[in-house]
Amino acid sequence: MTMKCGISVRAVLIVLWITATLSGCGRPSETGRQYAYVTNAKDGTVSMLSVDPGTGALKFLGTVPAGTTPSAAAIDQAGRFLFVPNAGSNNVSVFAINPKTGMLTPVQGGPMPSGWGPDAVLMPASERFAYVVNRQSNNVSAFEIGGASGLLMEVTGSPFQLAGLRGAYKAALDSSGRFAYVSSLTEDQIAAFAVDGTTGTWTPLEEASYRVPQHPGTIVVHPSGRFAYVASNGGVWAYQIDRATGSLQGIDGSPFPGGGVGTLVSEPSGKFLVGGAYTSVVFLYEVDLINGGLKVLGGPSTILKPISSMAVDASGRFVYVTHLESDQVFVFKREEGKGLKPIPGSPFAVIKGARSAAAKPVSGEASFTYETGGTWITVTPRYH
Repeated sequence: MTMKCGISVRAVLIVLWITATLSGCGRPSETGRQYAYVTNAKDGTVSMLSVDPGTGALKFLGTVPAGTTPSAAAIDQAGRFLFVPNAGSNNVSVFAINPKTGMLTPVQGGPMPSGWGPDAVLMPASERFAYVVNRQSNNVSAFEIGGASGLLMEVTGSPFQLAGLRGAYKAALDSSGRFAYVSSLTEDQIAAFAVDGTTGTWTPLEEASYRVPQHPGTIVVHPSGRFAYVASNGGVWAYQIDRATGSLQGIDGSPFPGGGVGTLVSEPSGKFLVGGAYTSVVFLYEVDLINGGLKVLGGPSTILKPISSMAVDASGRFVYVTHLESDQVFVFKREEGKGLKPIPGSPFAVIKGARSAAAKPVSGEASFTYETGGTWITVTPRYH
């Protein structure tokens, strides 16, 4: 799929990594080290940034090389490794994270070959496997993570074909890691799969396909594992998940407001979702924890540029947004019952000498395709 989004120099994908340790009555700690990572699809690098845990502000630390066109990323829950699939070189880069400095070091033996056009990474809570969705070859590469080394070892039978689905785009695992859901832009549907937590094998569910009109994008599974949400040009589609079978049932009122939403993320408590639209609008949704319905809070926030990706920090207070026309990150603070408000100093540069969001595009209108950029965000706890 191609979207006219006015990219000028680079398509940037932010992958926010925020490490957090919970303390005292389940409240997020205000101290500790936090880092953000941004994959830069145009030049094949990953930017490293520190995050102020109190204000959410970002500070550029440097870059490291990845593969060709890094398109997504994920971090294990322990915060040890960053996994970056490279859509242009058809492999996965793995970096060890220094918890004291946030600096990244490539693990020995990498990068690991994947299928064609890897475009999403899934990490189950067990941290035993990493699953990479390959868009061009329409399959999933399953890797076992090599303990303390972080080296990926492809499991027997991998890659697994995404039977009944063409044009695989984004994906999500349920909270148990037993079920996976994959969206297709070319067929306006999502497909459901059973995932074997012992072998890493993927197989289609009996009721495996669900129609989602108007180009489904990011899929988010609620932290409770009871609901799934799918971003689309027509709004946000909501489903109840059968915890025993993995099947989906549409929720009344769906789709919920949010035209053009392509990116969707849940904050850790599950009380709120944040949606980012290609029309440069950010929506904050309150989640009905009984039936899974959504309600827009406050007015939508705008950044005046087409949104590329988003993340929410572990406290649920800060929202990080990138767009397709500069090397910067917009940061918003969630205000109780009111919506989102930009923090002081926003937007922040993600590379040295980043071009301003207000600067005139150097090369004029350009087409945004997954070959030049992608979108994926992952969030993990904070370091002490």
